[in-house]
Amino acid sequence: DLPQIKQNVVQDSFVRSKKDLVEAEAYLELARIFNSMGLRDGASAKAESGLDRTDFTLTTGDLDGSPLRQQAFRLKWELYLAQDDLPKAMATCKIFHKLYPDSPLVDQALMGIARVLATRGEMEEAVAVYTQVLHLENALSQPEAQFRIAEILEAQATQLAEETDEPVSMESAIRAYKECAKRYPESPYAGRSLGKVIDYHIEAKEYVIADDLLGQVFLDYQDETFLDAMLLKW
Repeated sequence: DLPQIKQNVVQDSFVRSKKDLVEAEAYLELARIFNSMGLRDGASAKAESGLDRTDFTLTTGDLDGSPLRQQAFRLKWELYLAQDDLPKAMATCKIFHKLYPDSPLVDQALMGIARVLATRGEMEEAVAVYTQVLHLENALSQPEAQFRIAEILEAQATQLAEETDEPVSMESAIRAYKECAKRYPESPYAGRSLGKVIDYHIEAKEYVIADDLLGQVFLDYQDETFLDAMLLKW
């Protein structure tokens, strides 16, 4: 009878875990709604209730190796993000990455944190997190991470130009956009990156270079949806 009892215990843990995580997901959505309305205290309280619902799944031995545990980690760092607690969100991501180094959820977590940092104006920190994504193996978010780095570099150069009222080099941003197109030619960010590079050369009145790039785009990306925009540039 003992194996049967053990099986019942595991099944009970599985059922409770699924229930807890459904509730945690609901609290996360409520926290996001409260945040969108500017109700920070309410959002934090809802997120805290959600965090409580992740504890059982993360600590119960019966669930070792279960996909539910990875889901609980994801909910935990997203709930910390809903509380605007980046240090705890990052710490949770690091633990998760150590336990599940091959999980696709790792880069998703880091991308979420980088976006929050960028929204808060902490651009250097955001670039550092996006760079972590680029160093992961087989991370699906790498094309976007490279593109976002280029965007930040461009925004920083533009801001510096406005503050100093002097021309500022965009070379770092352009190199980053070129790197995105070169490393991830099959991604949707390749065309957007090339568009940025072409715009740069047009604004610099380097029309021969821009024309050559546009010609190459029409050769390399014949079936892409962004070609109509490229045709207008041409």
